[in-house]
This record gives sequence, structure tokens and C-alpha cells, in this order.
Amino acid sequence: MIADISHILNFLLCPTPREWLEEACKPENLAVLLVDHAINEKLCGYSKAAIANNP
Repeated sequence: MIADISHILNFLLCPTPREWLEEACKPENLAVLLVDHAINEKLCGYSKAAIANNP
């Protein structure tokens, strides 16, 4: 079962392929998704710091 993510799909600039969602929802892919998310959060932090230091 895939959760209702229509509010996210409406926000994105392009559609997320159904195949990607099915792979992402598999329990064996949880670690990969969490690491990817952590890396993206860290990069956002760097970007925010760079913007704050160079107004």
C-alpha cells in the first residue's frame, strides 16, 4: 500500500515516477533514503549559511 502523497505531488515541478515510489517504499531501501535525506539536509544547511554570510 502506498500512502496518499497527492499534496507532495502537487508541489513538485515534475511528476515522480510510480516505479520510483514503489522502490522507495520497500523496507530494504530505508537506509539509502535516510542517508540521501541526511546529505540533502546538510547541503541545505551549507546553502543557508552561505546566504546568511553573503546577503
